[in-house]
Amino acid sequence: HEGAHSRAGRRACALRAAALAAAALLAAPAAGHGGKTAQYPYTVANDPTGSAPVSLLGESFDVYSPWQESRYADVHWPWIPDIELPPEIVATYRGKVMAITGYEVDLVREAADGSDASVPCHELYNHHYIAYVSGNGTGPDPVLAQTGHKFRRAGEGRAVAVGEDADTDGQWPAGDPDGPPVLQVFSEGNGNEHRASFHGYPRGYAQLVFSPEKLWLNPMIIDTRRSTLHDGDGSAPLPHTSTSSAKGWFSPLLECPCTDRIDIDVRKQTIDGQPWVNDCGSWPDSTLLEQRNPSCFLAEYRGGLRCCGNGAILLDKDQERPSWDRGFRWRMRWRFWHEVASPKHRNLARLYWQTESFHTELDVPPCADDANGNEECVHTITSRFNVSQLFSGEDCNMRFDPWCAFNKGTKAMDLIMAGPHCHAPNCASMELVRESTGEQLCYSEPKYGTSSAPMDERGYAIAIPPCVWGDPADGWQAPPRLRPEEHLLSIARYRKSPNGVWHRGQMGSWQMRGAVTDDASAA
Repeated sequence: HEGAHSRAGRRACALRAAALAAAALLAAPAAGHGGKTAQYPYTVANDPTGSAPVSLLGESFDVYSPWQESRYADVHWPWIPDIELPPEIVATYRGKVMAITGYEVDLVREAADGSDASVPCHELYNHHYIAYVSGNGTGPDPVLAQTGHKFRRAGEGRAVAVGEDADTDGQWPAGDPDGPPVLQVFSEGNGNEHRASFHGYPRGYAQLVFSPEKLWLNPMIIDTRRSTLHDGDGSAPLPHTSTSSAKGWFSPLLECPCTDRIDIDVRKQTIDGQPWVNDCGSWPDSTLLEQRNPSCFLAEYRGGLRCCGNGAILLDKDQERPSWDRGFRWRMRWRFWHEVASPKHRNLARLYWQTESFHTELDVPPCADDANGNEECVHTITSRFNVSQLFSGEDCNMRFDPWCAFNKGTKAMDLIMAGPHCHAPNCASMELVRESTGEQLCYSEPKYGTSSAPMDERGYAIAIPPCVWGDPADGWQAPPRLRPEEHLLSIARYRKSPNGVWHRGQMGSWQMRGAVTDDASAA
């Protein structure tokens, strides 16, 4: 299926070289209008000339999760509700609309002087997070927002009343259904790439929230301390089902190996008593069934999200915690960039697709030989899908449902941001193509680290630059206009490892933002 779009693939090399050249032009983190400095020198994937203003706009404020504690091999995937935004922010925007123009995320410990110290990802691996900002006495539905590995669709993150003063009408907030949103979701570039990938929007675009009050978090963090060469001999034990018994620069725990603590019953088709559903798609949804990917079949399932629930311990029953492990204390820091919304701001809807077509994950087979760079050592999956499938809902309402994008009244969407999401250590590239014309909308390769320092960890994808579009007068490329009836093609590529090593739980998602328009003409 990829061959039909080879001309898009041929352009990838030129685009890739230009993007790397543009990255070299950025020697320091970008500063926002408020004077604060961003935490990383961000780049975008579709800026071959280096002219795009890759900076975070407005002022910023920080908000922290409560302190969390984990032990080695823990999967920490809690629901953390009701985190108050700073009082001055709540007061400033009471009865007003905040335009969130970007955000930054970090995992931090407390340094000796009481300041924040970033935790390297070879100690704590952020598998992914989902976060909400709510306003006007509302919050995400606590049941629908906590669905484990099940990905949300329209209607599965809707706002409900959580305060006595909430403006509500039964379950749904009352008022103008076309008014500003009271709930927004944040989950772009939300894996290990979260700290060094750009989460900002061009001038005139934002995620709008009416009277913001609270932050709600659902992070999935895996404690991998001392399981890699970053920590000397990597003395921590690995389960027998680990993808590699030899210590390397990345921790095999991040691939969620199924240990003997997990009860897999092939006869009953259950994992820990929960029904197994083979939800792998066939072409055009995906190529997983066509390739007979092992992740689709319980008898062959060896690792991934279904073995990695909150509270799981990624050690076998006969393995004890290391003697040095006395627990690890950390928290998440969220920095939101914002400005007062104006009529000129266009709200950005959430668009989402998985190249693995909502199976959520896939296994990458080993390479047949030890050669690097040859075609046999790259595993490719593809998906062809209709634009209207990007979190559509016949009756969903974008004001109350942050997962709603296309409803029955949507004529077209201007694509403003497209960010790939995949995992270390073998994600190679992702590509998005407009099928009708062969136009390559986005091509991005992860940036891998070169040291052991936070945001530069060797063996890990530390950044996956998104494609961002905006006003050409500001230096951006013009946004592509997507109509509901159009088809897109996603191509995800992964490096295969030699010596019979499989990689489990890999992903190939597009996490995107778009602005609704009534103009359905081509762009």
